[in-house]
Amino acid sequence: MTKSKKYYFMYLNAIASSFAVVVLHTVTNPAQLGIQVSRPSFYLILCIILGIIFSYGVPIFFMQSGANILNYRDRYDTKTFFIKRFNKVVIPFIIWSIIGFFFIFGKNNGLLTIKLFIKSFLLGNIY
Repeated sequence: MTKSKKYYFMYLNAIASSFAVVVLHTVTNPAQLGIQVSRPSFYLILCIILGIIFSYGVPIFFMQSGANILNYRDRYDTKTFFIKRFNKVVIPFIIWSIIGFFFIFGKNNGLLTIKLFIKSFLLGNIY
């Protein structure tokens, strides 16, 4: 029986890149919120600096995700791989898209909101 190698740097890399992605998603530019900025404020400068410092997170997270599925055939067949990916990626994406859309636009008429949801989902304009 072969012993599987543990790459601890991959675990640390996943933790660091996940944290960086969360920081990037929470730090926002005040201009995106509709706040008029006449001169650079401390908040604006802090947002820019944090965005620069943690910008490594998205590409590292993307590469980390790809590295984790490189040798999936050693663990299971392709059909099982796609079933697992569908259950872990597609279904949560659809469910959270529905929740987020109705959280933002749910105040409208019900049938109109459903039509708008389907149109936005198919065109890729959904939040």
